[in-house]
Amino acid sequence: MQYTRRQLVKSAAYLLGAFSSAALLEACSSPSPAAAPTVAPPPAQPTSAPAPTAASAAATTAPAPTSAPAAGAITGVTPAAEAAGMVAPKAARGDLTPGTIVIAISGGPEADAHTRLASKFTEYTKGKIQVRVEELPRGTPGTAKALTTLQGQSDAWDVLSVTSDNFETWGEAGFMAPLKTFIGNPDLFNAQAYNLDDFPKALLDIPNVKGEQIGFPQEASTLMFFYRKDLLKKYGIQEPGPKGYSWDELLNNALALKPKLAADGQTDMFPLVFGVKPTGHASIQTQNVIWSYGQEIFDEKWNPQLTSDKANQAMTMLTDFLFKHQVVSEGITGYEYPEVLTALQENKAVMALQWNAAAPTVLDASKSPAWGPDNTAFSVYPYGPGGPDQKRIRESVWAVCVSSFSKQQEAAFSYLAWFTSKDVARDYVLNGGGSSGRSSLLTDPDIVAKNPQYPAVLNGFNVLHLVPRIPEWSYISGSILDPDMSAIWSKQVSVADGLKKANDEIVNYLKDQGVL
Repeated sequence: MQYTRRQLVKSAAYLLGAFSSAALLEACSSPSPAAAPTVAPPPAQPTSAPAPTAASAAATTAPAPTSAPAAGAITGVTPAAEAAGMVAPKAARGDLTPGTIVIAISGGPEADAHTRLASKFTEYTKGKIQVRVEELPRGTPGTAKALTTLQGQSDAWDVLSVTSDNFETWGEAGFMAPLKTFIGNPDLFNAQAYNLDDFPKALLDIPNVKGEQIGFPQEASTLMFFYRKDLLKKYGIQEPGPKGYSWDELLNNALALKPKLAADGQTDMFPLVFGVKPTGHASIQTQNVIWSYGQEIFDEKWNPQLTSDKANQAMTMLTDFLFKHQVVSEGITGYEYPEVLTALQENKAVMALQWNAAAPTVLDASKSPAWGPDNTAFSVYPYGPGGPDQKRIRESVWAVCVSSFSKQQEAAFSYLAWFTSKDVARDYVLNGGGSSGRSSLLTDPDIVAKNPQYPAVLNGFNVLHLVPRIPEWSYISGSILDPDMSAIWSKQVSVADGLKKANDEIVNYLKDQGVL
């Protein structure tokens, strides 16, 4: 499918200008020193619905965890690396046509992993393929370069790092080559050695356009449940199981904790903390809780469903944690990833809904003294009436893809297969650069011993929910849902009125865009 330049600029621009949570999600997904992610301010409310206005280039996905402990970096063609070579037989035999492949990726820990491992792929191909990493700036400059390069059908890049917000738009534009032909060629890909089934299906479905796999995951993030297991034990609260608390269980436990904390003189500690700041989280929490009630945001004809009974029940339940029960601080209206992390580091809460990115900091007793490895535990994000297997957590994924315009697609695909194979992915799971998403790695005892959050992260991946596959979605999420849901949290409007306002604005916007 060939998009006109106007269509691409229109459908890509909305992701940066309108979807303010994109920068937040990018910051939330990958290992780097824990710091407050930079988030673009939301755009001014338009007087009439504009066309979707700039996607984050090759990267917009979730808050960054601190660096994982260094361990097991690939330093040569080790037995593990040779085993990884089995996934790309032609490359491993040294039979690829000599050349240099270029990886286009936004700068950060994900890019660092490619740089660190590039020479190992060259060794792996018996010197036939060199690898060069071209780092794009995050934000508008990177977006402009990506769109110019890809719309011009340039063969400058062979491997593209693409994130959740761009899979649909870029896939529809034909920027990424479907992987079916490569996967079906046993000379290029050993399916048994690679084991696609090692990825949770919900995760593998994300870099997928109209049933075509267009990439393999490198990094995925999830909002999840953090808790002080020592305090739950002290106060007689049962810990959640592997599938997490229901919302009712979470509320009941928070209500039980409230008087116990007060009796202990913990007047500055709340039972629970989460973020609903209107720089992404007001919208994200709304999506998650509505999905947890088994309600989709749209019907099959793209009519919004925010005025449904389930949507009202879900938002009423969530806002009542603050409005009715006061088991969270009023400060949550200004909280997102960094503020929630700070609240945990300063011992302001017993439980939290937070990105997995924060786990290394919370587990580090020197940075989070009250938490640390002895007191911290994790589970999956709460579930609603839809049940614990209901897909409910907003996707946040980086995937590596083959450029449709590359003249070295066999080499590019071989690199994808090698880089995301189990034995090579182990390097960046341990040393920074991505969580991989592979079940075997996230449950590996040696890895889990140093990263106890990973089993809960994996359970979160099993219930990831795709964002609506429509080019207008990020504008809707960032410029309609985010401010309108924030108005509910700040009590400017009721839950019902806020949801109706958002629903009406979405209808008008989609009519202007010719969707409805």
